[in-house]
This record gives sequence, C-alpha cells and structure tokens, in this order.
Amino acid sequence: YSQIPATSEHDNSDVYVSMYALGTAPDGKLVTIEDHYEMWNDDAESVKYSDEWYNGLQYAEQYYVRVLNADGSEISTSPIDVSSMGYFYPNSVAMDANGNILVAGDADVLVINAEGQILQDIPSSDGYVNTLMVMDDGSVYAYVSGAENCLVKVDVESGSFGESYALPSNAYSLYKGADGFDVCYSTGSSLYGFNFGDTDGTLIVNFISNDVNPNNICGTMVQDDGTVYTLCCSWNNDNSYNGEIAEMKQVPADSVPQKETLTLATSELNYQILNELVKFNRTNSSVHIDVVEYSDTSLLETEIMAGNVPDLIDLNCISEKALASKGLLVDIYPLIDADSELNRSDFFDNILAALETNGCLYNVTPSFEIQTLAGAESIVGSNSGWTYDDLYAALEKMPEGCKILDTYTTRDTILQTGLNMDADQYYNTETGECNFKNDSFTQLLEFASRFPTEVSDEGYVDSSELIASGEQMLVTAYVSDFTTVGQYDAMFGGSATFVGYPCTSGAGNLLTVTNGIALTTACTNQDAAWQFLRTFYTSDYQKSLSYLLPIRKDAFDAKIQDAMTIEYTKDADGNFLLDENGEKIPVTKFEYWVNGDTVSVTAMGQEQADKIYDVVENTTRRISYDDTSVFEIVNEEAAAYFAGQKSAEEVEDIIQSRVGIFLREQA
Repeated sequence: YSQIPATSEHDNSDVYVSMYALGTAPDGKLVTIEDHYEMWNDDAESVKYSDEWYNGLQYAEQYYVRVLNADGSEISTSPIDVSSMGYFYPNSVAMDANGNILVAGDADVLVINAEGQILQDIPSSDGYVNTLMVMDDGSVYAYVSGAENCLVKVDVESGSFGESYALPSNAYSLYKGADGFDVCYSTGSSLYGFNFGDTDGTLIVNFISNDVNPNNICGTMVQDDGTVYTLCCSWNNDNSYNGEIAEMKQVPADSVPQKETLTLATSELNYQILNELVKFNRTNSSVHIDVVEYSDTSLLETEIMAGNVPDLIDLNCISEKALASKGLLVDIYPLIDADSELNRSDFFDNILAALETNGCLYNVTPSFEIQTLAGAESIVGSNSGWTYDDLYAALEKMPEGCKILDTYTTRDTILQTGLNMDADQYYNTETGECNFKNDSFTQLLEFASRFPTEVSDEGYVDSSELIASGEQMLVTAYVSDFTTVGQYDAMFGGSATFVGYPCTSGAGNLLTVTNGIALTTACTNQDAAWQFLRTFYTSDYQKSLSYLLPIRKDAFDAKIQDAMTIEYTKDADGNFLLDENGEKIPVTKFEYWVNGDTVSVTAMGQEQADKIYDVVENTTRRISYDDTSVFEIVNEEAAAYFAGQKSAEEVEDIIQSRVGIFLREQA
C-alpha cells in the first residue's frame, strides 16, 4: 500500500494528498476515502507563492476509494464521481457484509462500490451523521446527532434508515462495543460502555486520571478483555509532531506505585492547564493531581460549604472573591518571593495588581487579554484614557447619526462594563459599603441609555464597513495577540488608538483571564501543588505560549521581537525562493479582513509595538463577574430610568438602598 501519487500535468502547481476517512469491513478488510487536491497557475512566468501566482490560481480536486486487505496490501483504487453533487465532505467510511461501501457526509450516507460509482444517497432527517460503525453481524449503523444522539441502522436494501437506539446526551465520540458492551463512547475526558436500552453508560476509564490528555486523542479502541488503546497526536511549537499509543488496563491497585493524591476542581479544564497537568503527573514520582469535574458548579459550592475543599480550584467555575472572603485561598506572593527562580519583577506589575483581591494574589494565570475601545487617532486622539465628556466631544466630530459602537452592543453590556470599570467607586464587598449617589454613576446611566435594549434584528453589517462610511465611531477591541494592532490600524484608515472605556480615572482597559487556578488553604501538600503551579510562571513555558499574551515581561518582549522580524519563504531544501525581480519573498505573518479586503502583513512595525506596550502597561482593572447580584439589582432598578419613569437621582437612591442591604447581608 502506498500513497496516491501527488502528480500533476501542470509545472507551476502544488498537490496535496490526504486521507479523509478510514474504515473496516466484517472480514477485516480496510477501506479509505482519499483526496487529491491540486492548485496551479497556467502562467509559467509567475513565481510560485508570489502575489501574481496566488491571484491566478486554478483548482482541481478528485476523491478516491481504496480497498485494502487486512495486511495493507491493495485490492483496488478507483476515483469517485461526485460531479453531480454540490457538496461532498466525507467524514466516515465503512464496508458492510455485502461489500457495499458506505460514506457518511453531513446529513446523509452515500452507498458506493469499489469502482467509485455512487449507488444510493440515503438522507438523514434526524441530524448530522458523525460516524459509521460495523457491527458483529456485518450491518452498518450511523451515529446521528441532532435533537438527541442516536445510533441508527443503515438499510441499504430499502435505501433508508432503520431501527434506532437512543444514546446518552454526552456521547461525544462512538466506538465499536467490547468487554460486554454494545457500543463504547467518549465524553471527552472519559470512556464509557453502553448497552442499548440503558439510560446511562458505565465508566471504563478516565483518560486524565491515567495521564492521557484527551485533547490529543485521535483514535480509541477497546479490546474484548477491557484493555483500552488510544492514539495520541500533538504538535510542538517548532512544528515537529509527537505521536504515541497509550495502553490502559485494569490491574490491582497495589501492583502500581502509590502516590499522594491532590484534587483540582473544575467545570472544564482549560487546554493549557491540562497539558501541563498531564506532564506533571507523568513526571512526578510521589504526587498525582486528580481532576474532579463538576458539570453543575453548585455541587462544588455545596461541597465547599460542607468542608470538602479541594486542593486546587479552577477559578472559572466559582467566585474568587467568595472563596477569599472565607479565608480558603493561599496568597501566591509569598510563594513567588521564596522561589529561587522567580521574582515579582519578572512580571507586569500592573497586571499582577489587577489580579489581586484585597492586596493578595490568588489567581495563577499564565496569560491574559485586554478588552478596550479603539477609535481613529484623528477623532479620539493619541492617548489612552478619557471621560464621558471627552467621548461626546469626539462624537461631535462624526457625521450626524453616527453610532458610538455597533448595533450588537446593548444597554446591559455597557452597564455591566461600567460597573466593572469603576466598581471600587461604587461598592466594597468586604466592608459592605456602597456609593451609587455620585456623578460618575449618573454619567454611566446616561451613557448606557444611548444603547439599544436588545440586539437589532437587522442584517449583520461588519463594523469595518460602518466605520469606513462614518456610521460608527468606536469598536470593542480585544488585544489578545501581536496581530491585533495592525488590524485596528487598517480598520480606522491608518492609525487607531486604544482609547479605552470612559471612566473616572486612568485608562479604561479591562483585563480578562480565562485560565486561572487557585491554591486552597485545605491543600494537604502545598509544596507539591506549588511545583505544578509555578510551571506557568517559568520563562520557558511563557515563551511557548501560542495564544493570548504572556504575563512575563521577557516572554512578552521575545514575542514582540518575533512579530517585528521579517521571515522569507524557502523551498523544501531550505533555499530562499525569489520573485520575478530576484528578491526574496517575505512570509505573510498576519492577514486581516477589513471592509471587504484582505490585508497581508509581513512584520509588525515599532509604532504598533509601542501601542501594544502602552495598552498593556495602562491596564489596571480586571473584568469580574463575581458580583452578579449587584449587577442584577442595578440593572433591574435602572430600567425605570431608561423608560423615563424615574429620574437618575430617584433610581440611585433605590439602588443605594438595595445594594447596601444586600452587601450587609452578605457580610
């Protein structure tokens, strides 16, 4: 068996050959669906990968069905004629006992023969066809997901779907049954066995507990004796590829080395955290961190109230302030200070300060992004930070009828963002004090009143188009990587300013973190837990981040430098490719879609780098959704002001009273 040749009749072409699906037959044969995709330019003078070459590209695609013996030797290979189909995207393939080859598409199953002829098209009315499975009797069933998950028999003779069996709603991927089960399914983190007619599955193995990263699993098989094999695949930052096969089987507990167990509570663990957790568990000889998932986080809150506090907690699933107020979290600052390889000065001090709660750092997070407002420098100026009056003055420069933000920004969004922005001016959950009777809150109410109550049902119009036509002044900007500045510069016609939300002082930028972990005072081995957590603060780890902004300054600087460095296209042998003028061809690092056009960028400039540093260094506030009850009170009472039924002063009096009572009750 060998790959379909990547051949072409065109000299100036690229050819890609890939396997879309691999399936089995009852007699052990294998069947594959493979794709031969070619793109070329008929102009022999155009330099490959140049703009001219890309602009004149032509495309051709051919699918093949291949049948193999169990030893991999080839029986047949034939092209599939899909010319009559508007869309063909095979995601699974199987062969039944009669030699029919079944191919699952989006919402149908094609029946073809080994010669590539399409014999039938069997549509599914119940949802998306995910997987085809050959049962022991040679019949083929389709795993269909829609309003509910089900396994449905594909009846080739009648050209329809037959008997159906309901599957659990959390069945993520389906596998052939073994070890006494009709089928097996994965929920992502665990593998279950399931018998038709049952309501729930039976746990076979938890991948994370066995130090297998479920995010890297690309194949799973269960043997009749209950042994589970997984094929795990992952990419390294240098684009090298890792592949491994994990074997998991039940053995007596006393036959394996015993480790002290710590627990990490989560609703769904961030992939960055999970990667390092698996590495830690594989390499630590004395401690193992078990992940306990709570689909209902109220159960975690109940357990904590009962005194069952986990060693580590994912702060995405529970209120950090509530835990801190009960004295359940460990301040990370002393651990950093005592670490011989870490220093507070390694990090952006303002970012650490924004992560603090009452002067303590409880949230260990490796990365962050910043939410802010961006506008044209010619309209909003070149400095970050402004007041409501500054914003209204800028709006006066715009054409009549210009909106401040897009139609998807609602009153609730503005009100909640404003509360986040100046929360320390309005209330204090520790002391129970609040102050909503001030000019700042009055200005917030007036500002929020300018926005719609609900998202407009009008057709979507991209913000870049509205900005170009003078119908929108600002855009909600998310600074999450080093391509961001160029995108907003292009959107605003050359130079954008991250001016921020209007606020009482400083720059109105908001820090967002999505992957924070806290160490609890109940942890039975804080030294071991810190050895895991400190990984996210190390220079090597920070420099390896491929998404969001690193919290360490040296890693941040390195990524800025990389974004500013021009790289050049090379061939497979490492030689530089040259354009028609004999010049090296720069690699496109970033691409933006702005106002209907694609903008290609080969490197970030110094001015853009300065803007990123500026927005990061001028961020001192963090988005927090801990105090949802306060927002609900404010939102409920502010409705009377927005409806013109009460004055701002009347509404502020009521909010002051209700929030004050609530805070005192909580205290």
